[in-house]
Amino acid sequence: MQLQIQNRVEITLRSLPRGEQKQLRRAFAELSALDRALLRESPKLSPYAPGFSIPMKLFVYQVNGKLNLLLSLADDACIVEDVVYQERLNQLVARKGSHEEPAAARTRSQAVSR
Repeated sequence: MQLQIQNRVEITLRSLPRGEQKQLRRAFAELSALDRALLRESPKLSPYAPGFSIPMKLFVYQVNGKLNLLLSLADDACIVEDVVYQERLNQLVARKGSHEEPAAARTRSQAVSR
């Protein structure tokens, strides 16, 4: 599969410690070697936050226990959108969950007051 790497990923790659750079490069090689069907079956790949309303479908590819790649899939390409630490992903998902409930409650209370 053709692998496209966004500029922000290249910048992040250069700022990481050598060991993490090596792990990311290994992940890039793994992704390049897979076809789309095999990638979708990979245990390292999972959908990213299905509750988010974002214009493209994103996936998380686990590099190791703490580093992940955010990917989008085009017809014949895998696009590496960003590099994200697992802790940051957990914060984003938790924040989305904590904001969702009050908004839903507001909508219900507005509907009741009308």
